[in-house]
Amino acid sequence: MLIRESSVSTKVGEAESKILLEPDGGVTSVMPWFHSVTIDTVPYNVLADKEALLGESYPVPAKQRTEIGGDLANRFEWKYFMRPNQQNKQKSQTPRIISKVGRRLRVNGENVLSLNTIERHHLRQRSLTTKPNL
Repeated sequence: MLIRESSVSTKVGEAESKILLEPDGGVTSVMPWFHSVTIDTVPYNVLADKEALLGESYPVPAKQRTEIGGDLANRFEWKYFMRPNQQNKQKSQTPRIISKVGRRLRVNGENVLSLNTIERHHLRQRSLTTKPNL
């Protein structure tokens, strides 16, 4: 095992595996049989709305790519979103009042799952939507 700055390499016989930590918090894992998994991150949008540096301090997974022999095997994407309260017309108000936070999972380009949290009158409603026939 060799640990060097932002990478870890392990070797068993002739087979070598590497795990690399990207500057943005993403991770890439390369296996000896040319299988690689890459996970990209984005700043957490709820915290980034308050302060950009805070959102970057707590990154969340955004994309995962799995490649075998250089060919794309599958791709996952999380799309994060938040919506300000529509009753709050003052855009300059700080902090913004957020009424909906959610994320959507796309697998190989298709939306398959959606998670939403909606706040109305100090009550939270959570919903989960899946693609039919999963």
